[in-house]
Amino acid sequence: DRLGQVCGHTVDHADLTGLGYAAQLNEIRSNKQYLERIVGHPLTCFAYPYGAYNQTTMGIVMDLGFTNAVDAWGGPLKFTPALDPYHLTRINLSGYYTLSEYIGLVS
Repeated sequence: DRLGQVCGHTVDHADLTGLGYAAQLNEIRSNKQYLERIVGHPLTCFAYPYGAYNQTTMGIVMDLGFTNAVDAWGGPLKFTPALDPYHLTRINLSGYYTLSEYIGLVS
């Protein structure tokens, strides 16, 4: 937490799009509360499991006080005026990439 940002996720790594409101709320809120007890402050970042979300998911994420959320993929983040803080793209990195593969992914 001191070296980056802890993002909420879910309790069971569920595909949220297959769940109703109450189940999504339980998955997201329970995980947020658990992690906040560990880090000692509110979480503001959420990561969509599998990059899957729907309007219900987004409403819950916003209502629980998350100020940004990351998708599963999408490439390097482009900081533009059109940036949607609830759909921040990211790069799937692995410790198995060579330095040149890593450079290619982030450039």
